[in-house]
Amino acid sequence: MSRVLRCLLPAAALLLAGCFPTLYTDAPLGEPATFAASEWDGVWLAKDGSLASVRSAVPSVKGPALTSNWRECDVAAAGPWKSFTGILADVRRYGDWYFNSSCKGRLATGEPCQIEFVVLRRSEESLLLYEPDEARIRELVMQGRVPGRIELTPSGDGQSQRVVVGTFAANQYEVLFDPMGGAFKLMPGSAIRLPAELDPCSKPGAP
Repeated sequence: MSRVLRCLLPAAALLLAGCFPTLYTDAPLGEPATFAASEWDGVWLAKDGSLASVRSAVPSVKGPALTSNWRECDVAAAGPWKSFTGILADVRRYGDWYFNSSCKGRLATGEPCQIEFVVLRRSEESLLLYEPDEARIRELVMQGRVPGRIELTPSGDGQSQRVVVGTFAANQYEVLFDPMGGAFKLMPGSAIRLPAELDPCSKPGAP
């Protein structure tokens, strides 16, 4: 779980830039994401067996946050609440898909937005991991199923190509985020939210 959500940290995104598959877009996709406590708070179990606690509002973090010290929920305790890490800053969403995208778009900055590495898809009480499929994105653009073009960019001593998708209509969003044939491919790893009775912070008297 920590590996899943750590990938959305802005610092991690900077370190990973250019190392992993990327979806380039002229404008931000989707809309700013909000996170309801009823949908996100609790103890999550990752496929590797690790447990983590997610809280949608931690004063020191000002947003959804994660800690591996999931047993402790006493705000006054000098422990896990001090080790919470912000995990979902600058996140946008389309339907059940969540992705890190803090840019303002090409018209504002002169550069396209970049959706890098990990994209999360919420399916009931599960989180699934996806990554941009650059070959599939190119195919969808060349087929005319999503708007976009091929751009040449400087690369070392020469030039390289990148596919940049344009402004989307509603039906084109459905093509891009189709779980079976869209622009993202499923990665190993997942996480599920455990029942509330297993969350120590949901018990009577917990903060």
